[in-house]
Amino acid sequence: MKIKVVPAEIWKMMQEYMNEDAVLVPEPVLDKLSEEKRAFVLQNEGEYVDYSFGGEPDREFDIVLDEDHYIFSELEGDVDDED
Repeated sequence: MKIKVVPAEIWKMMQEYMNEDAVLVPEPVLDKLSEEKRAFVLQNEGEYVDYSFGGEPDREFDIVLDEDHYIFSELEGDVDDED
């Protein structure tokens, strides 16, 4: 997994979509869905759905919100080894 720094102006826009658990549907993908599946997405947008990924998620991500984040303890040895 890559570590990426998100510029403040982009993060501000992303927060609306990433400040809670969600299934994100990009508009270009929505436009390619069948009429029935597109209607399902639009009718349920913003609603809670009981969803378990059906296995592995298509994408994984984690967000560091403070210095107590797990990545620092998990990778601390790797970072120290590089010094």
